[in-house]
Amino acid sequence: MSELVSVIIPVYNVKPYLTRCLASIVGQTYKNLEILVIDDGSTDGSSEICDRFAVDDARIRVFKTENCGLSAARNLGLEHRKGTSIVFVDSDDYAEPEMIQRLHEAIASTENETDFAVCGYDVEGKGRLLDTHVPDSDAVYTVKQCLELFTASDGKGIGTMVWNKMFKAEVFEKIRFPEGHTYEDIWAFPEIMDRCRTVHVLPQVLYHHQMNPESITHRKTYETFLDSFLSRTALLRYIKKNFPELSEKADQYMLKTCITHWYKLFLTDLDDKTRRHLQKKLRVKTEKLYRLCGAKKTPLFQRTAADLMLYCPYAAKYLYSGLCFWNRSRGF
Repeated sequence: MSELVSVIIPVYNVKPYLTRCLASIVGQTYKNLEILVIDDGSTDGSSEICDRFAVDDARIRVFKTENCGLSAARNLGLEHRKGTSIVFVDSDDYAEPEMIQRLHEAIASTENETDFAVCGYDVEGKGRLLDTHVPDSDAVYTVKQCLELFTASDGKGIGTMVWNKMFKAEVFEKIRFPEGHTYEDIWAFPEIMDRCRTVHVLPQVLYHHQMNPESITHRKTYETFLDSFLSRTALLRYIKKNFPELSEKADQYMLKTCITHWYKLFLTDLDDKTRRHLQKKLRVKTEKLYRLCGAKKTPLFQRTAADLMLYCPYAAKYLYSGLCFWNRSRGF
């Protein structure tokens, strides 16, 4: 008898995508699943879709709650899970039929005490492929190597998100996602890595992430901006404290974080005076990191973005506005 795998799917007002998501999990080649669907107070007809799938497939259990957010929904799933492994799926995304099978084999077959396995993913929007993130090769990494890949310029498809991964259940024995945060995956990532020994990486795209303009991470509020910046700062602080030999790479990633968030401030709902004050603080931090990291070690695109923000901020604003308009037309 194969081991039971728990699939946790929080659902909130994703009717256009939900049938595709649930069908992709029901149709997995790995059959011994418990599918925990957390209906987080949906009002758009998603609840009826959840109920219909539960009637047709006994592996599905639907939990209905008031709207409390993604973290609370995932935590509820963790409280009720019975599987020896856990997979998280966002309800506007979908998976390849063999995703769970391959991730489970990656955990079960290794002799390196692997605590989670990760696969490549692509990003879709407006009905077309926007981007692809896939590791270079099938490999088993230590936590240090995993974090080193994360701080690399392209991330190698690993990332801090939980939805392209399978975890051994004991990893989440004492971990819960922090409520009240937009970037809960990043906040939880240091705790996850603290409980892991090695990570098995698969070089196949098995998960499809949907760019949903209605999702909370796409809200252009100051609170969303701040949570994004502070969560990444906390993660990099964790890396530098626990793996000081990665400090240079962490500083390089922090430079990237400061640059991108300086530009993102143009999209927030802040008044101009407050925005300019925050951008000034980010420019000072960017300038220090830029000198520390060295221009030669900074990728060309980041170097160009940094030079524009430091020396031609008005030109940077209008170029960024044009880039945002182009990305929106492509579905980002």
